[in-house]
Amino acid sequence: MKNIINAVKIAGGCIAAIFIANLLKLNYSASAGIITILSIQATKKETLRIALKRLLAFLSAVVIAFGAFSLLGYTLSGFALYMFVYIFVCMIFHWQAAMAVNSVLVTHFWTARSMSPEWILNELLIFLIGVSVGVIINLSLHARRDKINALKLNIEEDIRNILARMSNEILIEDKSNYKGNCFEVLDGHISEAIRVTEESISNSFHSDVNEELSYIMMRKNQAEVLRHIYENVLLLDKVPRQSHIVAEFIGKLSNHIFMENDVNVNLEELHNIFENMKDEPLPSSRKEFENRAILYQILYQLEEFLSIKYEWSE
Repeated sequence: MKNIINAVKIAGGCIAAIFIANLLKLNYSASAGIITILSIQATKKETLRIALKRLLAFLSAVVIAFGAFSLLGYTLSGFALYMFVYIFVCMIFHWQAAMAVNSVLVTHFWTARSMSPEWILNELLIFLIGVSVGVIINLSLHARRDKINALKLNIEEDIRNILARMSNEILIEDKSNYKGNCFEVLDGHISEAIRVTEESISNSFHSDVNEELSYIMMRKNQAEVLRHIYENVLLLDKVPRQSHIVAEFIGKLSNHIFMENDVNVNLEELHNIFENMKDEPLPSSRKEFENRAILYQILYQLEEFLSIKYEWSE
């Protein structure tokens, strides 16, 4: 479907450029359509960058052609001199993408055997129409905000589900059914979100799209911490009394995964849990000690999880 839309866009732009050139009664109006096709790039920024280069290259082509044809006339030798000098200049300034387009326009001077002001204006207008229509077509592209927002919601829902399940699994000794498939789903949504957002950044001049990428990268960092928490949860083979406190906190946290939530509240509650845990009786066995040590490690990782969001918000 995307290829069909792009084909319609390019063909429509080509026809529109030729139509405008015909309205202005320009000679070689079809060239405006060809220039439009060659001016359409993958992104808005690339289109504008190439358009500026081609304008500078066009002005250089006119000057070089005028000098070559003045010296050797409108002959094959004159055109050959133009080609040699112009290609050399384009290579120096990295204007290779403009060589073909502008050389086609110069052939119009050669064919007409004239570089009168009228002919220069004719070629300038053909160039400007072709490039302008190409730029307008690409500027009509919109950043894929709907897709980005949908993927952000998917990521948040994935994290909610992971935390909710963690809060249950901490209270279960047998974790043989606790698999990490949920992380594959989360990683897939994050990778897709990064790809779509980076593509949108190339097609946008607004900083808010960069902020979208920053938010997604923040969730990516949190996902890495979640995976470490998951690995620690798997190590728990007993359910100390403190497990219920940690499980309850993780369960609450799963309901606060969205962009606008204030993690200061969660961090404050977590710090209170740390303080209360200090007053807990010492472990009575080695096994209880090991499991409580894992719980402490999970709490520190939850602090890291929340701090990533806090730093992003700041």
